[in-house]
Amino acid sequence: MTTVPFDGATTRTEGHTFSSMSKILVAYDGGDASQDAIATAAQLARATNAEVGVISVVPLVPLRGGETVNPWDDHGVHRDQLAQARQLLEARGIRPQLIQKTGHPAELIEAVAESGGYDTIVVGRPSRGRGLARLLRGSVGWHIVEHARATVIVTP
Repeated sequence: MTTVPFDGATTRTEGHTFSSMSKILVAYDGGDASQDAIATAAQLARATNAEVGVISVVPLVPLRGGETVNPWDDHGVHRDQLAQARQLLEARGIRPQLIQKTGHPAELIEAVAESGGYDTIVVGRPSRGRGLARLLRGSVGWHIVEHARATVIVTP
């Protein structure tokens, strides 16, 4: 594993170089860190002429006997987040593909990157807080860094 600085971001590369960057997937949840990820992806896309996809995953939460969508973090919320991501990228001259999924965010982001031929994933730096929830669930961003086959860039 190689770590390369890029404009303040940290990059993990495994078999990819910046010159081979052709498809970038941005994990987006509307937060400040994911807005930084959008800015980084736009900069990379302009530098490499890469296509950009933006994914927002409606997470499932445990419920007695199964899982369900959190009513405060539902499909409408994620549709709005994707619309915001589109505006941010289009303002930078990038026309993104928007992808909305429902399930476990880290696993779905990794699967979409692989099935969609994305060679780079950009994620915002995971927050350091959230106490017990973070301890139990872990960080989506760090899971992607550890498991994705694509190059992963974590914005500062």
